[in-house]
Amino acid sequence: GDGGFAFVGSTKSWGHGGWDILLVKIDSSGNPIFAETIGGSMDDFGTCLAELPDGSFIVLGFTFSFGKGISDVFIAKIDGSKNLRWSRTIGGPNGEYAYSFVVDTVDGTITIAGYTYSFGAGSADAYVISLDSNSNLLWTRTYGGPDDDRAFSIIRSGSQYIVVGTSSSIFLHLPGEVFVFKIDKSGNIVNNCSCITGSGGTQGTAGQISNASISSMTVTPFVTSGGKTSSGAYVIPICP
Repeated sequence: GDGGFAFVGSTKSWGHGGWDILLVKIDSSGNPIFAETIGGSMDDFGTCLAELPDGSFIVLGFTFSFGKGISDVFIAKIDGSKNLRWSRTIGGPNGEYAYSFVVDTVDGTITIAGYTYSFGAGSADAYVISLDSNSNLLWTRTYGGPDDDRAFSIIRSGSQYIVVGTSSSIFLHLPGEVFVFKIDKSGNIVNNCSCITGSGGTQGTAGQISNASISSMTVTPFVTSGGKTSSGAYVIPICP
């Protein structure tokens, strides 16, 4: 609304521990308005940010400082005056990581995508979490098989959600292929997933979703295909 920008990341220069979550807001000319760190005595990483209509921020990441396990999903709300309104961790005894979320503009529900080593069927499973607008837990779901399955991005598509990640379980002939699936507002899978593979396998970290529609979407991943690391975009069909 003010023509500025806000972004989240991590810093080792300021804060409380090793790495801390860093929230920065700048004006339209690039001048800093504020910079705020969040963290504890260990490492904490910021991965995703949303600015709400009232000027507050939802900050997502994962923490090694707080929570129940090795690492936990971390989410916090900060008002426009940099005051912490709430924060919470979600996870189990092992590691949880979160990279993307969406906020429902009607009821304020927050839906998070990441992966977990504490719950599910395999080594790592895709992990989707739903919170209400006050960070109360509504539900969690895991998706995956016996190997590594990870979610990295989520967007709204009408009344449903599209999740993109990587899977070594669903398509066992190659590791780390990019996969996409749809879920409803309760986390139930709506359709079977699509798969993207390249020569020698498409491995690594799936990036963000863009240009989503009912029929197709663009996924921009960082991939390692045939031993060569590169960045590219894929347009893939989605079942309605």
